[in-house]
Amino acid sequence: MMIMRWTLTAAAAVLFAAVSITAPQTLEAEEKPPAVVKAERLIDLFGADSTIEQMIVPMIDQITDIIIQANPEDGPVIRELMNEYFLPEFKNRLPEYMELSARLYADHFTEAEIDELIAFYETPLGQKMIAKFPVLTQESMQLGGLWGQQVALDAYNKLLPKLKERGLQEPRI
Repeated sequence: MMIMRWTLTAAAAVLFAAVSITAPQTLEAEEKPPAVVKAERLIDLFGADSTIEQMIVPMIDQITDIIIQANPEDGPVIRELMNEYFLPEFKNRLPEYMELSARLYADHFTEAEIDELIAFYETPLGQKMIAKFPVLTQESMQLGGLWGQQVALDAYNKLLPKLKERGLQEPRI
């Protein structure tokens, strides 16, 4: 149980740190290279904006919970403030993230490769992959979380006797 709480706390801390880092407010007003324009089309085919929006809410919920832990009597007020300020900020800046992502794709794929990816994702199989991707991602994350907890528990159980052999205290978890 403590390992799960530590894992969630660590994940929330990483997310909080990630959103605390200031990203560029605006991208340079330069003409986009053709590969970036095509990468935007590819990302649009993925439906990445809706996937990201679905990920924003649980992330904000984790950050909200951390703030509520510091202010346990003020949970409703904190939730209201997060919904009023934090959530809109993420949603309003989603296009910024999408362009940054397109530039990332353009850095890793040639324009011709992006064309091939677009062609694939426009096929029935590509469309099926796009449709299944959010479910696969969610189930993979759940599977990874359960797997990580089990590995951590197994490793912890192997560690305990070694701690005792060396006269070290067993942590209270």
